[in-house]
Amino acid sequence: STISLACEALLDESVIKSPAMATNFIGMINAENKRLGVLVENALRTAVLERGQLVLKKDIHDINRICSEAASNVKLLAEQNQSQIKLELSKESLQASIDKVHFTNVIYNLLDNAIKYSGTQALIKIKTLKKGDNIIIKVIDNGPGMDEQTRKRVFEPFFTTKDIGEGTGLGLSISFAIIEAHGGEMDANSTIGVGTTFILKFPIKA
Repeated sequence: STISLACEALLDESVIKSPAMATNFIGMINAENKRLGVLVENALRTAVLERGQLVLKKDIHDINRICSEAASNVKLLAEQNQSQIKLELSKESLQASIDKVHFTNVIYNLLDNAIKYSGTQALIKIKTLKKGDNIIIKVIDNGPGMDEQTRKRVFEPFFTTKDIGEGTGLGLSISFAIIEAHGGEMDANSTIGVGTTFILKFPIKA
């Protein structure tokens, strides 16, 4: 609907004569087009996951390194938001059998969400540790947090509220399915006004 309205506006002579207004509407179309692309891509991924057609290409990878690389990739986004990402990685070598592409996307998605929804000057932490035969990853933010009702539904496909922003509602559900496909679990703890912690728990060998 936004793209349609912007296109109609661009047909208006007064808008055409104003480069600033035209640029604004073109920017809106570009942004919405990108968002639509993400929505379609995520919808297709969700369909694949729901049909059980996700094929994992597992190999042994260093979990600490994957977390570090993901943090590095979103560093610029965090800096633009005047936020900081702090790594608190296990001193132990954490090697696990995972699909690197899918698993990295999960970490990236959690960090991206934390940056977007925590406001400016946020502190986002990534913690890793080994517990028995499992590896645990925590992505912690000091953002606005979620109420209990939202927390219980946050992994449902297409679920969005003002508490978790205006995304497609698919990123967390896809991440949840990927962790499950690795034989793991994904959960969230949150307190309004304090922040949110997403917890990944998965076996070292699966």
